[in-house]
Amino acid sequence: MATILANGTKLDFEDRGRGDPVVLVHGDVGDRRSWVAVAPVLARSHRVLAYSRRHHWPNEAIRPGEGSLLDVHAADLVALLEEAGAAPAHLVGHSFGACVAMLVARDRPDLVRSLVLVEPPMLPLVMRVPPTPEDLERLAKDDPLLSRAVDELMARCLAPTIADFARGDVPSGIARFLAYHGERQAADPARLAQANDNGAVMAGALLVGHFSPFTERDARSIMAPTLLVTGSQSPPYLRRLAERLVALLPRAERIDLPGVGHFLPEEAPEAFGKAALGFLARR
Repeated sequence: MATILANGTKLDFEDRGRGDPVVLVHGDVGDRRSWVAVAPVLARSHRVLAYSRRHHWPNEAIRPGEGSLLDVHAADLVALLEEAGAAPAHLVGHSFGACVAMLVARDRPDLVRSLVLVEPPMLPLVMRVPPTPEDLERLAKDDPLLSRAVDELMARCLAPTIADFARGDVPSGIARFLAYHGERQAADPARLAQANDNGAVMAGALLVGHFSPFTERDARSIMAPTLLVTGSQSPPYLRRLAERLVALLPRAERIDLPGVGHFLPEEAPEAFGKAALGFLARR
């Protein structure tokens, strides 16, 4: 384990293997430990860097009232790639980490060799966050399937999770968020503990701020070869967003892993690693 100074913050990371660099970018309720079973698979043929994003365990904690802006995380990743001598890299991102990887591919294509994106929740593609009534009305007309999926997300997950965070009950909000996105992970004490280690970051993201604008034009500008990976048991909004993205990204393909949900790199690391390595071997 080591730390690296990137964009003015210290980031904890692990560097293993030899070959073309692969950088693993975890989601909001995770840290570099999310990749503990995937990194050795990829390191059989690549140099693999798994790092903990800003304010995620064991880095410096987020301050009360501070947001977790994806633009800042993207700037951190750019600095990490440059400081670690890991560019151009294959970026493998899960959930919000996949959103971070997409922002880097949009803004610094010179640093990105390819993308492996696991269910990026890129909601600004279809609406503002938080959405206005006009956004929701337009989405219902343009994409009824995604509209219904977003309504379910709001009712069953985001609204009650935000209410938990607002009254200071971060563990309840994290448990609720985790359960909606992956019942197996929510039932795993170690995984729940990891999520709680990063609960303050998720609270900052939902209460203060997370997203920046990301349009269809932005998606079409990303020329890196891209593999979109989905789980057959994942929430409908993530699967529908993946369908939208695979149609927009110029060089995208998609694979659906059966019997797993949103945390598929942790639920099925060998299957995910095999899919990722097959894609990377062609890049």
